[in-house]
Amino acid sequence: MKRCPMCKDELDESFFYKHTKTKDGLQPFCKSCHLKIGQKNKRKKGQQYEAVFMGGRGAPESILRVARSRRQNFIVHYGEAVAELIPDGYE
Repeated sequence: MKRCPMCKDELDESFFYKHTKTKDGLQPFCKSCHLKIGQKNKRKKGQQYEAVFMGGRGAPESILRVARSRRQNFIVHYGEAVAELIPDGYE
């Protein structure tokens, strides 16, 4: 039996994915919570993609701030010559 830190349920080990790097050989979260975390991360990545590559239409302001910062870092590192490869729209 193992306890999931997210849903706090005490579950059989068959309810956890395997993970060879942990002591018990199992993921910390149960399969259903693991799926919820994955869906949340996928949604967040989609918003980041939209902010960077689609000009920020519909993306939250926090994501836009990250996109602006990444764009500025890219320009500093690679120069203005390649800045035209990144769409404007969030400057």
